[in-house]
Amino acid sequence: MQVFISYRSADTAPFTADLTDFLRRQLPDSGIITDDDIPKGVDWLEWITTTVPNCHALIAVVGPDWETGAGRRNIHSRADVVRREIKIALDCNIRVFPVLVDRGKVRSKDLPVCLRRIKRSEFVFAARRFNAQIELAKLLAELMHLREALRPKPIVLISSTLAYLTGQGSSEGLDFFTTLATSATQQLHSKGYDVILKVPHYHVGPKAVYTTEDSQVELLTGVVDGFSNYAGLLIAPFATAKLRDRLIQLRKVAPDLPIVTIDKEFEAKAFRKEHVPPPAASIGDGVYNGRLAASSIIQYLQDVAVDHPTIVALQGIEGSAGRIRGFRRAIEEYNKDLSQSKRVHLAISHQAPFLRQSGAALATDYLGGRGTGWSNLNDVNLMEAATTTEQSRAIHAFFCCNDEMALGARDTLESRLIGSPGELNEVVIVGYDGIAPVAEKVVASDLWLLNTVDVKLKEQVEEAIRIIARGTRTRLVRSLTQGVLVQSLDAQREHVRRILNNRAEIASRLRNSK
Repeated sequence: MQVFISYRSADTAPFTADLTDFLRRQLPDSGIITDDDIPKGVDWLEWITTTVPNCHALIAVVGPDWETGAGRRNIHSRADVVRREIKIALDCNIRVFPVLVDRGKVRSKDLPVCLRRIKRSEFVFAARRFNAQIELAKLLAELMHLREALRPKPIVLISSTLAYLTGQGSSEGLDFFTTLATSATQQLHSKGYDVILKVPHYHVGPKAVYTTEDSQVELLTGVVDGFSNYAGLLIAPFATAKLRDRLIQLRKVAPDLPIVTIDKEFEAKAFRKEHVPPPAASIGDGVYNGRLAASSIIQYLQDVAVDHPTIVALQGIEGSAGRIRGFRRAIEEYNKDLSQSKRVHLAISHQAPFLRQSGAALATDYLGGRGTGWSNLNDVNLMEAATTTEQSRAIHAFFCCNDEMALGARDTLESRLIGSPGELNEVVIVGYDGIAPVAEKVVASDLWLLNTVDVKLKEQVEEAIRIIARGTRTRLVRSLTQGVLVQSLDAQREHVRRILNNRAEIASRLRNSK
């Protein structure tokens, strides 16, 4: 908060100096400005014209000679500094607090027309001898109330991801989740907003009576009930279906509240049916990023010259559709001009939670020939082929729809290697998200983790906050952020050479141990 003190130095200089010191002590986070703050060499009129409009309050210190100055009716002179200061404040609808010192008076009939609105202000009466605790307590209370009113309301962030903190899940996955929350909090703070973080309880699975979706609905209901307390809503939906009705309700009761979703978006149709705009969305470009993942695996297959290559896509829950669609399109395009022996056979798993355990279980099923819910290109269904010679085909790569699942698939491969007898599955894994634990393993030439797509989560959050700050409410805003491979395709070739060398050494040790 910025407060300007207007006074006549020949009239009330000692009092104003005491008042300035008092307010600076009591309001240390506010700017208390007087004409003593004019920089040397700066034109005073220009300084007043630019400084006063940027203040939130003006205190007019009125002494016995305030109107007349040194024997002249200065207040009626257009060139009078005090008149200019107060007129600018009134013209800008800035709150004016007159403080009457000693025998100071403000009489409407003696004021120029441009200043007569000052009579509508509540006056503070102060003696010549400064006594802040008693005589200026009211002024201080008003300024503190104004400061609180000016303080921006907080942004509420409802996370789905940090639910893992309160339930089961691997610690590696927290990298993605904490990045979202900490990045949003830091960026909002930098723009002057406080943040209220609401974290749902974590419950999934067929036996869960009270689910994570239910917990998010409960948190969102609280925001709907107390919408006037917030400047905006940033939400990372766990699942959109259960939240949709509450968001429609929030749109109806708080049409001016900016709402932005991150990581997942809501279909606009249901909102438009209720004649309200859908929430804005800042999300990763799933189709583009799915194509990136496919390009990584395609290059690997070309580098190792595999015949009858097979890829399995491990599909997560809501949010995976775009990734799978982009991945599948890229494989279809790659297959067009290839011979039968070089065409990729793609299997897509049923949906499973974005969990490490899910990735491990699905990888175990497919490596053991017990997968369910498959679909492939060229009508080659691996499960139907289980009773034919087609099932002799090995799996060469997994595309996992998030890095948690990629770590789970890697767990399965590692457990087979260190088991008895050891089994080396020459499979590579490409993940999705770009969390640090996976990216570090990729760069370190992990035996199975070939690459992962960095979805640039911080950039998604940054764009979401830009939308919040702009106050976008009435039109659909959909921002798509394109990711990058953690390891470029050129760097990946060197990675593949190291993987093949390491596998050759391991295979040799396994043969010698038998």
